[in-house]
Amino acid sequence: MASMAYNPSAGVSGMLKKGHQSFSGLADATIRNVQACREISTVTRTSLGPNGMNKLVVNHLGRIIVTSDCCAIVKELEIEHPAAKMLQMAAEAQDFECGDGTNLVVSFAGELLSQTEDLFRMGLHPADVDILAPLVAEACLGTMSSSGKTVNVESVRVAKILGGNISQSHVVHGFVALRGLETTLTSCENAKIGVFACGVEASATEAKGTVLMKNADDLKSYNKSEEKKMEEIIKSIADSGVKVVVSGGTVSEMALHFIERYGMLCLKIGSKWELRRLCVATGSTALVRLGAPTPDEMGWCDTVKQMEVGGRPVTVFNQKDDSGKSKLSTIVLRASTSSVLADLERAIDDGVHAAKTACKDGRLVPGAGATEMEMSLKIMAYADTCPGLDQYAIRAFGKALEVVPRTLAENAGLDQGSVLAALGAAHASGKKCAGIDIDAMGKSDVTGIQEETKVLDLYATKSTAFRLALDAALTVLRVDQIIMSKQAGGGGNAAMDPMAGM
Repeated sequence: MASMAYNPSAGVSGMLKKGHQSFSGLADATIRNVQACREISTVTRTSLGPNGMNKLVVNHLGRIIVTSDCCAIVKELEIEHPAAKMLQMAAEAQDFECGDGTNLVVSFAGELLSQTEDLFRMGLHPADVDILAPLVAEACLGTMSSSGKTVNVESVRVAKILGGNISQSHVVHGFVALRGLETTLTSCENAKIGVFACGVEASATEAKGTVLMKNADDLKSYNKSEEKKMEEIIKSIADSGVKVVVSGGTVSEMALHFIERYGMLCLKIGSKWELRRLCVATGSTALVRLGAPTPDEMGWCDTVKQMEVGGRPVTVFNQKDDSGKSKLSTIVLRASTSSVLADLERAIDDGVHAAKTACKDGRLVPGAGATEMEMSLKIMAYADTCPGLDQYAIRAFGKALEVVPRTLAENAGLDQGSVLAALGAAHASGKKCAGIDIDAMGKSDVTGIQEETKVLDLYATKSTAFRLALDAALTVLRVDQIIMSKQAGGGGNAAMDPMAGM
């Protein structure tokens, strides 16, 4: 039975179960929240930009993840602090909406919160890309709708093959199966394709039976009827014009024998998802019956062939670039380690989402820190016209925007102080498109900036990133008390305290 006794002198502790934690006030709650968000922002900030560093994370299962993708980093860190968790949620929302710009969300939100510490004390109340880019563009263009206004993210797939280097990656306008053909024939052109979701084999009986053989003739004729039936099925498939048989199940030796006899290719695909993608790429219909497909059920492919990539046999279903038949593109990724392959796959996913966003809203803004610096100067100029304490908050907001050009310069090995001063001077003189030159390291007589940057960012991605970062920062600042129940399992030591050290 619950106790109705309440000790007023105990405050919140008198209402909650033993073992809970409560933090309140500016020093215990708000400042701790800001510090936690600043720490997570510091972790991910060095991965911002093309020269960003990778993070090596070992998760609770012992799996090693090496990546510079911010969303993947904050997910694998298993953040417990409730305020820092809000930044993780903001990054995941950005990844869901735009697929890119997650590091900008976390970095900008962390810098915004970092700038608020001094304001509190003043009494203010808290209220491998360059190579991948053309591959992603080619893959998206190959699957883009006839209107040119939509890109289906699911239509761009990745086939990861260990070995080689990233420069050996390429695009296939069609489907790539990471296994070889079952037949001795290894290629054909202008092929009609029959896809069977079932196995290509004789159907088994539901009940067990016993066969009594009295002589050698019985043994010889035992399989004759089964062979005859299988030959009829395979012959009907061949007579329909099918050149490639794809099975989602087992292919018996007898069926494979007749497929070879009638000069067809045979491929086994164990995954139903991969089978579905092949159907999309070739326009096939996966049949659940074994027999000749109708013309509407057949697929078509310009070239089907088995290749060896990195010592591994793969089967490529390739449509001609100008045929317009391909509804799926596959980027064949090559790298020396599995962790690099996984990181490149995440980068491609970001790029495909960026292409999708660009089709919806094609507006572009200068990149390389140019937009953030211009906004920073405008906001700080506005702060000078505002009276009272508000001007300090507005100026701190403008100062927080400098985190992007400053981090880009730092990650590129440039002197961030001099580069930031030169960039600010360029924008003050009216050069609104001036940005960071990340290739200026080691060059003499250069300022580290480009007066007309060639880097462009999507307006929609940047706008959403700023909105989510601002929402996350304001949510953290509006919290003045944190109440945490006792952890399950009786853990109450400091090592399990997510607020410890903050």
